[in-house]
Amino acid sequence: SNLTRILKESMERTDAQLAVIATVAPNATDTEHTLETLKTVSSLIGMETEATQPLVVEKQTSVSTDSTLLAPKHWTYEQLQRWMMSKHLKGRNNTKTGKEVMRMSPIQLRNTFYSDDDDEKAKQLFRALRVENDHIARLQLKERLATTSA
Repeated sequence: SNLTRILKESMERTDAQLAVIATVAPNATDTEHTLETLKTVSSLIGMETEATQPLVVEKQTSVSTDSTLLAPKHWTYEQLQRWMMSKHLKGRNNTKTGKEVMRMSPIQLRNTFYSDDDDEKAKQLFRALRVENDHIARLQLKERLATTSA
């Protein structure tokens, strides 16, 4: 989370005392956030190797309008389609917006964009959307910090 990133230095100090409370969600749509929360907590308590798993991250391409970074949940239908094409994840045409797609589970994404036997492509889309969302959030935070310190 943004708060975790801001407090990172104080959490890494060896002389600091830290209490950690993690909130996780049982929904399939929150799987990536739950995994990231658990990884963060594990790293804070010194169990990084037990909680990590391999993750393939591709180079990010952000969808932006007028130099304003937009998170996927704010994308229009056209922006979502353009981004999906840039990631080679284009599926069946529909009229879904970023907000609707970000709320979908991998199974819902498969049913909306791909054929019934294309689970892997739907999972790739699910992961890529979350990676893009996190990437945009980091860039937005960096922008905010740069404007507040200037």
